[in-house]
Amino acid sequence: MTTERLYTTSTAELERRLRAYATLIISLWCGIALSSIDYLFSAPVIWFICLAGLALCLMLSRLALARSLRNYSQLELRLSESSIERTRGDTSESYQFASVIGLRIVRTTRKATREITATFSNGRRLSMNAVEDFGRFEQELRSRLPTNVSITEAKEPIDYDHPMFYAVFGAITGLAFTLAVRAMSGLSEEGLGWASLGIAGYAFILGAWVLVSRPLSQRYGPKSRFGDFVLGLFALLAGAFLAARSLLH
Repeated sequence: MTTERLYTTSTAELERRLRAYATLIISLWCGIALSSIDYLFSAPVIWFICLAGLALCLMLSRLALARSLRNYSQLELRLSESSIERTRGDTSESYQFASVIGLRIVRTTRKATREITATFSNGRRLSMNAVEDFGRFEQELRSRLPTNVSITEAKEPIDYDHPMFYAVFGAITGLAFTLAVRAMSGLSEEGLGWASLGIAGYAFILGAWVLVSRPLSQRYGPKSRFGDFVLGLFALLAGAFLAARSLLH
């Protein structure tokens, strides 16, 4: 007889994500600082002000992430005989196993379960990650699904859990950002306009994708819908501003 089982969010995984983000932003800041070190001699005041402002923004983003993860730690998944219920605080959603048509499982390079996404016949999706005892959860979930559900597996190409990954990625991103700014500053007026249109197009696509796919609420529940709306709207408005500035300049 199938029994009801409750799964909580892994505190260890949330702590790992917070440490990884801290490593990322520190290495990002160092990458930008080192790759722009020549401005220390040509424009020291501007260099210090820009780096201080960047450091403040990164620290605030880390505080925002910590708060978000604290809220996310309240998320619970309850498996019953016929459905899976996702609860976060006083908000809950129920998904029927009979409506599942596909299951996608993403594994780490160490073969651990990273994320499971269930697709339903009505087009809805439910993504689950950072679950305590995730391997057992996966077995329980698969045993309760209809036999005709399509199950696919994917493996991450890189060990994202390795601490050096975020240090290297952050440094490379910081270097790439500095090089991009230098390249754009050397463009002609026409070239800068085309570059702005390209960035605007990317912002439009990103904003539309966030508003349609709702990646945050898909993973963290209805309380994250406002975050999806804000991110999507911000990207669309940024794209509109860049496009208008480029076309009207």
